Amino acid sequence: MRHNFVNDIGDYAKYAVLRTLCTAGGMPIRLGVIWYLTEHAEDNGDGRRRPHLSQEGWDALDPELLAKMRDIENGLRGPDDLHLRLIERSTILPSTTVYFSEAIPRAAGTARQRLDARAAWFARAKESMADCNLVFVDPDNGLEVRSVSASSPLASKYVTVAEIAALISGGAGVVLYQHGSRLAWETQRERIYSTLSTGISSSLRIRTVRFGAFGVRSFFCISVDSELTDGIQAALDTLRERVASWDRSHYLMVE
Repeated sequence: MRHNFVNDIGDYAKYAVLRTLCTAGGMPIRLGVIWYLTEHAEDNGDGRRRPHLSQEGWDALDPELLAKMRDIENGLRGPDDLHLRLIERSTILPSTTVYFSEAIPRAAGTARQRLDARAAWFARAKESMADCNLVFVDPDNGLEVRSVSASSPLASKYVTVAEIAALISGGAGVVLYQHGSRLAWETQRERIYSTLSTGISSSLRIRTVRFGAFGVRSFFCISVDSELTDGIQAALDTLRERVASWDRSHYLMVE
């Protein structure tokens, strides 16, 4: 996650999913958000896709959410005002939501120093989530990949299987943000399923939401608790029903 992503169309999908999970599953949810914030500058166009803020026809996904996002946008003096605190101070997510906003340590020093700094950072993040039963993790790219080691300067773009396992072992369900790759969706989904199932000893239940407007983003809802699993399923079924007659429903795939 980076500050310049705030309010883009990926945010619209992200918060629509989280809001549905928090309110439509029939069980009390205390949401936690670990932003996996990276503060390095990038010159690509990520975070600048914002058709939902100025064009008609996007309301069906979550009209109340869209109104709140447009209010935020209307209050900006310019792109430099974009910051995660705009979300944290808003009513977009429930008032009880816990945010961990500390940036991932910059990729400096030796490989050992980078590993130690990341471990200490995650320990603080996990501790802040102690009272949450659902944790959203929001890395730039998604789940770790073999080509980027845990000590790589690029590791800040990924969440590790070990980090997800640690959150699950603490009793929480996890929602993982995953940026779309060049692989076919079915191939990417199965790779992530396999990586998670192989790396985590618990028996996992995983549901996915894929949002394909202006780039592909997906959300992996991972749980081991049967009550939470049922709640996630009920919430995602509600989301699917809500957009069934939307003329852009093809953008949203719930599996």
